[in-house]
Amino acid sequence: MDYCYKNKAFDKNAINIFRININEYFNQISNVYNSNLSYTEIEKAFRFHKENDKKRYIASKYALRNILSEFLLIPPAKICFYNSENKKPTVSGIEFNVTHSKNYIIIGISPLKIGIDIEHIDYHFNYKDITFSCFSPEELKQMSKNNTSSGFYSIWTRKEAILKASGEGLIDNMNELNSLSSSITRKNKIQSAKFYA
Repeated sequence: MDYCYKNKAFDKNAINIFRININEYFNQISNVYNSNLSYTEIEKAFRFHKENDKKRYIASKYALRNILSEFLLIPPAKICFYNSENKKPTVSGIEFNVTHSKNYIIIGISPLKIGIDIEHIDYHFNYKDITFSCFSPEELKQMSKNNTSSGFYSIWTRKEAILKASGEGLIDNMNELNSLSSSITRKNKIQSAKFYA
């Protein structure tokens, strides 16, 4: 859903996905974001050299604080983030994950571990150079049926979402992770995987 939460009832027991248009959202909050962001977040925002990166960072942090506030029932500025394993940002009481590409931010909120990823499909990117080193045998078999940019990005975003959910981020041996399985073991824990296109 697009990010417009007024008068919406959130389900804390479900997966909630929010899509934010960075430019539109930043224009709405450009005069008020100071009220919800921490001093550290504001300081970091102004260290970005590119204006688009600064806007994306501010929009992302502001939206995340406001959305989490609806779930946690505390003011956005009072939300405390801490780093869990692998320095993954976390809050007490609910799970979240954030991703961005081009002019969009996607935020996922869930009662369970969640990983989310979006990618702009670059039809000029030579994905074939990395598929053999990054894709599992099962994924390569799937790619043989749909050897297109869309087929590549479909698998790639699944892999990234799984690794973000586990808190690992990109790893060296990505070809050992089969993102097509509905039951995936990461860090000696079995996780069920659900994917939404």
